[in-house]
Amino acid sequence: MDKIQVLDKKTQNALGSDAVQTQATPKESAGTNFVTRIKRGSWILLGVALAAGIFSSVMTTNVEVDTSAEAQEALDTRISENLGPGAKIADEDDGFIGDGYYVSVNTEEDYTYMYLWDYADEDADYVQIYVNGEAYSDPFMLTNEPAVFGVPIEGDVEIYGVKDGKNDGISYGVYFEDEQLSYFGGVTENDSDLYTIEKAE
Repeated sequence: MDKIQVLDKKTQNALGSDAVQTQATPKESAGTNFVTRIKRGSWILLGVALAAGIFSSVMTTNVEVDTSAEAQEALDTRISENLGPGAKIADEDDGFIGDGYYVSVNTEEDYTYMYLWDYADEDADYVQIYVNGEAYSDPFMLTNEPAVFGVPIEGDVEIYGVKDGKNDGISYGVYFEDEQLSYFGGVTENDSDLYTIEKAE
Protein backbone atom coordinates (compact mmCIF):
# COMPACT_ATOMS: atom_id res chain seq x y z
CA MET A 1 0.00 0.00 0.00
CA ASP A 2 1.22 3.49 -0.88
CA LYS A 3 2.38 5.45 2.14
CA ILE A 4 2.29 9.23 1.96
CA GLN A 5 3.10 11.66 4.74
CA VAL A 6 0.11 14.00 5.23
CA LEU A 7 0.36 17.25 7.18
CA ASP A 8 -2.56 19.36 8.14
CA LYS A 9 -2.79 22.89 6.65
CA LYS A 10 -1.69 24.64 9.85
CA THR A 11 1.51 22.53 10.03
CA GLN A 12 2.15 23.02 6.31
CA ASN A 13 1.88 26.82 6.66
CA ALA A 14 4.15 26.82 9.73
CA LEU A 15 6.88 24.70 8.10
CA GLY A 16 6.67 26.07 4.58
CA SER A 17 6.12 24.16 1.37
CA ASP A 18 9.73 22.85 1.26
CA ALA A 19 9.16 20.82 4.39
CA VAL A 20 6.36 18.80 2.84
CA GLN A 21 7.89 15.53 1.72
CA THR A 22 6.44 12.32 0.54
CA GLN A 23 7.99 8.92 0.82
CA ALA A 24 8.62 6.94 -2.34
CA THR A 25 6.16 4.17 -2.83
CA PRO A 26 7.53 0.62 -2.87
CA LYS A 27 6.77 0.34 -6.61
CA GLU A 28 8.78 3.48 -7.44
CA SER A 29 11.70 2.36 -5.27
CA ALA A 30 11.80 -1.12 -6.79
CA GLY A 31 11.68 0.30 -10.33
CA THR A 32 14.55 2.68 -9.64
CA ASN A 33 16.68 -0.11 -8.12
CA PHE A 34 15.96 -2.39 -11.08
CA VAL A 35 17.11 0.22 -13.60
CA THR A 36 20.26 0.89 -11.54
CA ARG A 37 21.07 -2.83 -11.44
CA ILE A 38 20.57 -3.14 -15.20
CA LYS A 39 22.89 -0.20 -15.88
CA ARG A 40 25.53 -1.56 -13.49
CA GLY A 41 25.26 -5.04 -15.04
CA SER A 42 25.67 -3.62 -18.53
CA TRP A 43 28.92 -1.92 -17.57
CA ILE A 44 30.22 -5.12 -15.97
CA LEU A 45 29.38 -7.16 -19.09
CA LEU A 46 31.04 -4.57 -21.31
CA GLY A 47 34.18 -4.70 -19.13
CA VAL A 48 34.29 -8.50 -19.28
CA ALA A 49 33.85 -8.47 -23.08
CA LEU A 50 36.66 -5.94 -23.51
CA ALA A 51 38.97 -7.92 -21.23
CA ALA A 52 38.22 -11.14 -23.15
CA GLY A 53 38.98 -9.41 -26.45
CA ILE A 54 42.28 -8.06 -25.18
CA PHE A 55 43.26 -11.46 -23.73
CA SER A 56 42.38 -13.20 -27.00
CA SER A 57 44.44 -10.80 -29.10
CA VAL A 58 47.43 -11.17 -26.77
CA MET A 59 47.24 -14.98 -26.71
CA THR A 60 46.88 -15.36 -30.48
CA THR A 61 50.21 -15.28 -32.25
CA ASN A 62 50.58 -13.72 -35.66
CA VAL A 63 53.48 -15.86 -36.88
CA GLU A 64 53.72 -15.83 -40.66
CA VAL A 65 54.03 -19.13 -42.52
CA ASP A 66 57.49 -19.58 -44.00
CA THR A 67 57.02 -20.44 -47.68
CA SER A 68 60.72 -20.48 -48.58
CA ALA A 69 62.43 -23.36 -50.42
CA GLU A 70 63.99 -24.37 -47.07
CA ALA A 71 60.54 -24.64 -45.46
CA GLN A 72 59.25 -26.73 -48.37
CA GLU A 73 62.27 -29.01 -48.08
CA ALA A 74 61.65 -29.34 -44.33
CA LEU A 75 58.08 -30.47 -45.02
CA ASP A 76 59.43 -33.10 -47.41
CA THR A 77 62.38 -34.39 -45.34
CA ARG A 78 61.04 -33.50 -41.86
CA ILE A 79 64.50 -32.25 -40.83
CA SER A 80 66.20 -28.87 -41.23
CA GLU A 81 69.62 -27.47 -40.43
CA ASN A 82 68.52 -23.94 -41.34
CA LEU A 83 65.14 -23.50 -39.65
CA GLY A 84 65.39 -22.86 -35.92
CA PRO A 85 62.98 -23.07 -32.99
CA GLY A 86 59.54 -21.61 -33.68
CA ALA A 87 59.66 -22.04 -37.46
CA LYS A 88 56.11 -22.12 -38.85
CA ILE A 89 56.17 -24.07 -42.11
CA ALA A 90 52.48 -24.85 -42.65
CA ASP A 91 49.18 -23.04 -42.14
CA GLU A 92 47.42 -26.18 -40.89
CA ASP A 93 48.26 -29.66 -39.63
CA ASP A 94 49.09 -32.02 -42.49
CA GLY A 95 48.36 -35.28 -40.65
CA PHE A 96 51.97 -36.45 -40.77
CA ILE A 97 52.80 -39.19 -38.26
CA GLY A 98 56.47 -39.52 -37.34
CA ASP A 99 58.58 -42.29 -35.89
CA GLY A 100 61.34 -40.55 -33.99
CA TYR A 101 65.09 -40.22 -34.47
CA TYR A 102 68.49 -40.72 -32.97
CA VAL A 103 69.81 -37.36 -31.80
CA SER A 104 73.56 -36.91 -31.61
CA VAL A 105 74.56 -33.94 -29.45
CA ASN A 106 77.97 -32.36 -29.17
CA THR A 107 78.41 -31.24 -25.57
CA GLU A 108 80.28 -32.10 -22.42
CA GLU A 109 77.19 -31.35 -20.32
CA ASP A 110 74.81 -33.97 -18.93
CA TYR A 111 71.77 -32.26 -20.42
CA THR A 112 70.73 -30.29 -23.48
CA TYR A 113 67.92 -27.86 -24.20
CA MET A 114 64.96 -29.06 -26.22
CA TYR A 115 62.55 -26.58 -27.86
CA LEU A 116 59.05 -27.80 -28.71
CA TRP A 117 56.36 -25.90 -30.67
CA ASP A 118 53.48 -26.20 -33.13
CA TYR A 119 54.89 -25.71 -36.64
CA ALA A 120 51.41 -25.16 -38.12
CA ASP A 121 48.28 -23.41 -36.83
CA GLU A 122 47.68 -23.24 -33.09
CA ASP A 123 44.70 -25.58 -32.84
CA ALA A 124 44.67 -26.67 -29.20
CA ASP A 125 46.90 -29.73 -29.61
CA TYR A 126 48.23 -31.03 -26.28
CA VAL A 127 51.35 -33.12 -25.68
CA GLN A 128 53.30 -34.42 -22.71
CA ILE A 129 57.03 -35.09 -22.41
CA TYR A 130 58.36 -38.40 -21.06
CA VAL A 131 62.04 -39.05 -20.33
CA ASN A 132 63.18 -42.65 -19.97
CA GLY A 133 59.59 -43.76 -19.52
CA GLU A 134 58.75 -41.28 -16.74
CA ALA A 135 56.49 -38.22 -17.04
CA TYR A 136 58.78 -35.19 -17.38
CA SER A 137 56.12 -32.51 -17.86
CA ASP A 138 52.43 -31.98 -17.34
CA PRO A 139 50.30 -32.02 -20.49
CA PHE A 140 50.51 -28.64 -22.22
CA MET A 141 49.18 -26.96 -25.35
CA LEU A 142 51.53 -26.53 -28.27
CA THR A 143 51.85 -22.97 -29.56
CA ASN A 144 54.00 -21.29 -32.19
CA GLU A 145 56.14 -19.97 -29.32
CA PRO A 146 58.53 -22.78 -28.31
CA ALA A 147 58.40 -24.33 -24.84
CA VAL A 148 61.92 -25.06 -23.55
CA PHE A 149 62.98 -28.10 -21.53
CA GLY A 150 66.36 -29.18 -20.20
CA VAL A 151 66.54 -32.91 -20.95
CA PRO A 152 69.24 -35.40 -19.97
CA ILE A 153 71.70 -36.71 -22.51
CA GLU A 154 71.99 -40.44 -23.04
CA GLY A 155 68.30 -41.18 -22.73
CA ASP A 156 64.97 -41.50 -24.48
CA VAL A 157 62.68 -38.49 -24.88
CA GLU A 158 59.10 -39.20 -25.92
CA ILE A 159 56.65 -36.64 -27.25
CA TYR A 160 53.28 -38.12 -26.31
CA GLY A 161 50.03 -37.01 -27.96
CA VAL A 162 47.44 -36.10 -25.31
CA LYS A 163 44.75 -34.25 -27.27
CA ASP A 164 44.23 -33.57 -30.97
CA GLY A 165 42.51 -30.19 -31.07
CA LYS A 166 40.94 -30.46 -34.55
CA ASN A 167 41.25 -34.20 -35.28
CA ASP A 168 43.81 -33.56 -38.01
CA GLY A 169 46.92 -34.80 -36.25
CA ILE A 170 49.19 -33.22 -33.66
CA SER A 171 52.00 -31.45 -35.50
CA TYR A 172 55.08 -30.31 -33.66
CA GLY A 173 58.58 -29.03 -34.25
CA VAL A 174 61.43 -30.04 -31.94
CA TYR A 175 64.93 -28.60 -31.84
CA PHE A 176 67.87 -29.87 -29.77
CA GLU A 177 70.26 -27.05 -29.02
CA ASP A 178 73.49 -29.04 -29.01
CA GLU A 179 72.66 -30.79 -32.28
CA GLN A 180 71.28 -27.71 -34.05
CA LEU A 181 68.70 -29.59 -36.07
CA SER A 182 64.95 -29.06 -36.22
CA TYR A 183 62.64 -32.05 -36.62
CA PHE A 184 59.07 -31.61 -37.85
CA GLY A 185 57.05 -34.52 -36.53
CA GLY A 186 53.53 -35.56 -35.75
CA VAL A 187 51.67 -37.91 -33.45
CA THR A 188 48.12 -39.04 -32.81
CA GLU A 189 46.36 -39.13 -29.46
CA ASN A 190 47.72 -41.82 -27.13
CA ASP A 191 50.80 -42.37 -29.27
CA SER A 192 54.33 -40.97 -29.13
CA ASP A 193 57.49 -40.22 -31.10
CA LEU A 194 60.76 -41.36 -29.58
CA TYR A 195 64.00 -39.33 -29.71
CA THR A 196 67.04 -41.22 -28.44
CA ILE A 197 69.72 -38.76 -27.37
CA GLU A 198 73.38 -39.74 -27.51
CA LYS A 199 76.66 -37.86 -27.18
CA ALA A 200 78.51 -37.37 -30.43
CA GLU A 201 81.72 -39.40 -30.67
